[in-house]
Amino acid sequence: YCYLFGAGEKTPLPRTPEKGDLVIAADGGFARCRELGIVPTLTVGDFDSLGEVPEGENVLRLPVEKDDTDMQVAARKGLEMGCDTFYLLGGTGGRADHTIANLQLMHELAEKGALPFLFGNEFVACVICRGTLVFPKEMRGTLSVFCLAGKAKGVDLPGLYYPLAGGELTFDRPLGVSNSFTGKTAYATVREGFLTLLWTRQAPLPSFS
Repeated sequence: YCYLFGAGEKTPLPRTPEKGDLVIAADGGFARCRELGIVPTLTVGDFDSLGEVPEGENVLRLPVEKDDTDMQVAARKGLEMGCDTFYLLGGTGGRADHTIANLQLMHELAEKGALPFLFGNEFVACVICRGTLVFPKEMRGTLSVFCLAGKAKGVDLPGLYYPLAGGELTFDRPLGVSNSFTGKTAYATVREGFLTLLWTRQAPLPSFS
């Protein structure tokens, strides 16, 4: 697992990082790690949010004027180090433009074969590319399914209150908003394109296949 800590709202951890997990702090995310007593594997950023440059060898200082966000650089470092599941924390709240940028980043991660989760205080979001998320029957509340890039084809949503088989979602029509879990195992499949899924925050997380 790769934990990416940003400078956004403080959200509870989905699980405690264990030995072998990678923790990367992006700029102000270093302060959150410090609060939690977590020593990052790597810290990256221009440190305009943090207001200081952390001490230590595992610090990558970036220029203020650059094309990529600090979180994007952090995520690419996680990919380089072999991670395939990403937890984005502190990636919501605060500046709305950074929240949108993190949703775009999740598309990049999904396209490269990784599974990214973005955690808010009240919700969890995930982006998948050509695959299936499996939600356990214990899940409750709402699940919204969006296409935020082009078209998503071959979309199946069995086990939900509003099922779908072989559907097509587009970025300009929120057809999949406000679906619901039913107490049955639910699935979200896309055969071509990307799906962005957002549900009421709860445990456990869905699995991917």
